[in-house]
Amino acid sequence: MKYVKDNIIKTIDQVRQELPNISMREGADLTEFGFQTLIETPMPIRDGYHYIEGVTGVTQTWTEVQNEVVIPQSLTPRQIRKVLTDSGMRQAVEDMVKNSTDFDLKDWWEYSLDYERTHPKLIEAAYTLGLTDAQIDTMFIMGASL
Repeated sequence: MKYVKDNIIKTIDQVRQELPNISMREGADLTEFGFQTLIETPMPIRDGYHYIEGVTGVTQTWTEVQNEVVIPQSLTPRQIRKVLTDSGMRQAVEDMVKNSTDFDLKDWWEYSLDYERTHPKLIEAAYTLGLTDAQIDTMFIMGASL
């Protein structure tokens, strides 16, 4: 089951993150917090869009909402290296790490079991290479699909 708030579709886990102090179960009524429940319908739906049912009195209305793009929070070593190779940035990263005097950076790049989107070393390296937050997000989205 999914929920909608401000025309953004969210999973129960995303709602729990947004409302950490509220105990809820799948299928809970969250209207008091501004959420509507997503209704899966058999009617044709454009790619990337769903419909939610809003009830006012006895009148039912349908509202079109777009899927939220979820930025993955981490990538595996294979995923991050593959997306860097595919984007043409792999050699620049490898050179930056090789030429760095920061042993924490070298160890992080060489031995991490996953690469977190918000890790300070990742952000520092990305900014050093001139990447924007939007570019980093795009790389994580692409990497997660590999």
